[in-house]
Amino acid sequence: MHRNGRIAAAALALLAGCGGATPAGNDGIEIYGSDVSPVWITWSPVLTERKVEGAIRIFVDEGDPPEETTVSLNGVPLPPETPGDTRYYAITGAGVPPVPPGGLLTFEARVGARSTRFSFRCPEAVTLSAAPDPIQRGAPVTISWSGTIFPGPFPFAVEPQPWIRLCRHDSSPPGGFVACGSVSSGAGANLSYPATSATVTAPASLAGDLGYLVELRFPAPVATQQFPGGQYHRGVCVLVQQTAFAAGG
Repeated sequence: MHRNGRIAAAALALLAGCGGATPAGNDGIEIYGSDVSPVWITWSPVLTERKVEGAIRIFVDEGDPPEETTVSLNGVPLPPETPGDTRYYAITGAGVPPVPPGGLLTFEARVGARSTRFSFRCPEAVTLSAAPDPIQRGAPVTISWSGTIFPGPFPFAVEPQPWIRLCRHDSSPPGGFVACGSVSSGAGANLSYPATSATVTAPASLAGDLGYLVELRFPAPVATQQFPGGQYHRGVCVLVQQTAFAAGG
């Protein structure tokens, strides 16, 4: 085994609802997204750049890939994250077109004549509400969401931790300005299963002339695709969703 976690992979497959026929094969190539290398998509009503970021790990014959390995996401070639290192491939800065909430990610890895593909979806957007609305400067606000943002007790110990935080929303400079507070400063909160709301204090300093943006970050269920012999693909997509609210008080 090239890494710890074969048993964990089986558990995650159940979590992801994988079932049915076993895929025919993967040519010994594994596409592996993890808690430290997920795909991040940012979807905002105000940001002109809707980002697709992150990295993906590739294994070949349960070891590091050879130099001729090529990887793409949604048809866009991905460069090695670090020149000369064939293990991780960079999504950030690769020019992948925006992926909307619920959108499909398709990775393809090739080594000479060998190839494999793996597709999985990002989280669907949820509807956010604030009480009170408008959000009052310097006062507590409770943010609730309409949908399920946890597939179950969260399987990762570190990242990507689901959170909610408040951001400043200004009209200037042209195109708008967004600056987010940090969870550690009290402008947000980490979320734990099975939360359906969170209460934070809205810093007056984050109230822009257009009000606040509330940023909710959460993952889709872990996607796995298993192959004979214990090899598998695994994917993690995290949605960073921003919603605009007016500021009052």
